[in-house]
Amino acid sequence: SARSRLPIASLTKIMTSLVAVERLNLNDTVKVPAEAIKVDGEKQTLYQGEEISVPSLLKLMLIESSNDAAYALGYHFKNMTRKDIVEEMNEKAQLLQMTETKFLDPAGLNDNAYSTVEDMVKLVRNTMKDDSIWDITTEKSTSIKSVDGKIEHKIESTNQLFGVIPDVVGGKTGYTEGALGSMVLIVDVPGKNDKLISIVLGSKERFGDTQELINWTKSAYSWE
Repeated sequence: SARSRLPIASLTKIMTSLVAVERLNLNDTVKVPAEAIKVDGEKQTLYQGEEISVPSLLKLMLIESSNDAAYALGYHFKNMTRKDIVEEMNEKAQLLQMTETKFLDPAGLNDNAYSTVEDMVKLVRNTMKDDSIWDITTEKSTSIKSVDGKIEHKIESTNQLFGVIPDVVGGKTGYTEGALGSMVLIVDVPGKNDKLISIVLGSKERFGDTQELINWTKSAYSWE
């Protein structure tokens, strides 16, 4: 059901982005600490001591779903605001009346965290007020550089539905072994000044499930 509590994996990064955009100066440069390197024990996307801008970290986090970038933003957040980013994320959730949501880390690696489809709709709606977050997610691939230009990161989107489903205006994927596949997709309804929000949690086939949801909704509803 839409109210079932489930781990949401990297969909967590939508909230991380929201509090970062609201509270941080987007002109800031972040010096990547050792604690933000290879945080999932598998994939390293940043280098220790690398200096990188906040917008570049947002791109890494939202397009490629970099866990290192989420943690680097968390450390910078603490330095700038003297506040723990996860605490801020949970306060924001309460503010948005996401009463069935609990965040435990900025990347969504801890499967003891949870949310519901209903709560995620509230979060996505709130982030849609300002296009900056979702606009980033529509880039299929891009390249960003460290502030000194010496380190280049080539980023590929984790979203396999770009170019498959028409009129996509935003999306974010998530996966951990415990949470299984999760996905948010926002699709424009052409000529109707309306958008569809599709949210899939705990799926073994997140792309197929999302496609079915979008197609079904488009055929089931008429925008008259």
